[in-house]
Amino acid sequence: MDFIFSIFNYLSTYVVIAGIYAIFTLGLNIHWGYTGIFNIGISAFFALGAYTAAILTSATPSPKMFEDFVWGGNLPETLGIFNLGIDMWYFVGMFGAVIVCGIAATIIGWITLKLRDDYFAIATLGLAETVRFIFLNEKWLANGSRGMYRIPKFLGDWFPPAYYNYFYGLFILALIFVLYLIVQKAINSPWGRVLKAIREDEIATSASGKNVFMFKLQSFVLGACIMGIGGVVYAHGIRYLDPLTFDPLMATFIIWAMLMVGGSGNNKGAIIGAFIVWAIWTWTDFLPGFLSDPNLKFLMIGLLITLVIIFKPEGIIGEKKVINYENIPETDGISFLPTLTGKEEQDIHDFLYWEFPEYGGQIAIRFGDWKVIRRNLKRSDEKPTLELYNLSQDPEELNNVVNYHSDIINIASDIFDKEHIKSEIEEFRINSIENGLLWSKQ
Repeated sequence: MDFIFSIFNYLSTYVVIAGIYAIFTLGLNIHWGYTGIFNIGISAFFALGAYTAAILTSATPSPKMFEDFVWGGNLPETLGIFNLGIDMWYFVGMFGAVIVCGIAATIIGWITLKLRDDYFAIATLGLAETVRFIFLNEKWLANGSRGMYRIPKFLGDWFPPAYYNYFYGLFILALIFVLYLIVQKAINSPWGRVLKAIREDEIATSASGKNVFMFKLQSFVLGACIMGIGGVVYAHGIRYLDPLTFDPLMATFIIWAMLMVGGSGNNKGAIIGAFIVWAIWTWTDFLPGFLSDPNLKFLMIGLLITLVIIFKPEGIIGEKKVINYENIPETDGISFLPTLTGKEEQDIHDFLYWEFPEYGGQIAIRFGDWKVIRRNLKRSDEKPTLELYNLSQDPEELNNVVNYHSDIINIASDIFDKEHIKSEIEEFRINSIENGLLWSKQ
């Protein structure tokens, strides 16, 4: 019976810690998996969230310097009226952590997100170390190197101490589920699709009219707030904070390993990766002899990452590239999709025809070696042009031979009469060609 109880205790502790890391990977997935933000300063928001929650829910270490001056005593006790039968201060701490992380991410992102990816990574790493050293050296707020202890348990009075981890683990799993739904909703929205576009090509996204910087800033803030929530859960689960907790290895790089293993760009993969890597990290403690050496943890995780990169570079559950073939509206054009996918036989035609209302209004027809172009069809200050090029002899379109090939122009005119359809959208119309390819108001 004691053996079974020990197993349950171990599994509950495993769920608590792995679940905390799963929250961090969800935040990192928003940054890297969906937006392409190379953040290696996760520990900064981890620490800010954890310390904010601890400070708001615990007696601070130096009443003379802090509590008596600011609050006049222990804030949770002073405002204990808000407890309402449950530990409301846990949620106050979580809300405070989200606010602090959001403000910090906004300031930091505003300064650093315009940097090139490698410079941004260095900046975030420096930020994380700065935050850690601040908490390491100050004493009046978070007790410096001694750390903060006796952080209250969430709903600690509701459950016997021996079973507390069971219920806290269930709470963390429920919290992960809620955060997962929120992130999924955001990513599947138009806002999330812009993030993916930024990840793939910032220049193209900017050219389409999107404010790339603001979208990246919003993504950075959202991910940082989720990381702050992870810090809150950690503070009330472990109940002790030490600046050494937030070293780059355990508070940043192992989270990156979790995301790489699980699969970036997929929230399920991010969560599963956290549980897999933490299982390897903690279960090696049970191996006999030299196999339980702590250095073996690094070796095994490194080996796992290597295997994933070789055999599943997208991660165990990578991002799904979905092309929706359904509900595609019918057009008067011929799709290139069958050629690109190789799944269907491509319809073949003898010419290309297109209209372009921008740049003064243009029409072009390509068939065989010939290309016919009409320009300035919507301009009042310039006459429409008619151009003909033999692309086999003049690929750079330098010599207009329209005066020598009336037969080719007649073929182009026939194609126009067959293919032209007046646009239903006013701004796309080129009214000067409604009576034929060669007609103009001039």
